[in-house]
Amino acid sequence: QYQVRLNDRTYTVEISQGRARVNGRNYELAVQPVEPGDGSPSAPPQAAAQPATAQPAAASGNAPQKAATEPVAVEAPMAGLVLRLNVAVGHEVTAGDQLLVLEAMKMEAPVTAPVTGRVSEVLVNTGDNVQSGRVLLRIEG
Repeated sequence: QYQVRLNDRTYTVEISQGRARVNGRNYELAVQPVEPGDGSPSAPPQAAAQPATAQPAAASGNAPQKAATEPVAVEAPMAGLVLRLNVAVGHEVTAGDQLLVLEAMKMEAPVTAPVTGRVSEVLVNTGDNVQSGRVLLRIEG
């Protein structure tokens, strides 16, 4: 896990097996070495980083879907402390909205809405310690 600062913004980045998770959103990743001196790739370029396709079942860090047709469980992408809870039952959210912030090892990791809908259940409180994969809340269309 890395903390990357770009144009005065800080991003939490995890890289594993051709994927990058940036602030809770998954992206396909292609990394290539650069030839010394000229800055050009040493191999033919692959596709640029694109959001990964997501299944609503494991919704926490996946790319946002348009709208929830069935309740979607939002899971913790990692173990940590619930630092801030930005929504409550009944709140309308749009895919990509920040729902809460987890803190692990002094780094903040936002958890965003994978779908557009209404928060139907909040299963954690500020200050709770959660394990990776724990259902934090549910969103329904």
